[in-house]
Amino acid sequence: AESILGKMEFEDWLYDNAGKSVSHYHSDNGIFASKEWRKHCKVKLQTQSFSGVNAQHMNGKAERNIGVIMSMARTFLINVSLSWT
Repeated sequence: AESILGKMEFEDWLYDNAGKSVSHYHSDNGIFASKEWRKHCKVKLQTQSFSGVNAQHMNGKAERNIGVIMSMARTFLINVSLSWT
């Protein structure tokens, strides 16, 4: 599945660039609760935990980082827009 390939590519990238490996995934119940995903985690000795429905607050660090990146992108686009006028 595409999600498993993405997982493998991410883990390879992380190891190549930081020398770290993934030991735990915290995610929503979407595709990450599938049998394939769980089996792949089990084979790689990775544990999993899930957020509750509508519980984005459980992943505060990621949500904050996404907000910062979106704010930076918005600021950049406004700056570029002002420069073209």
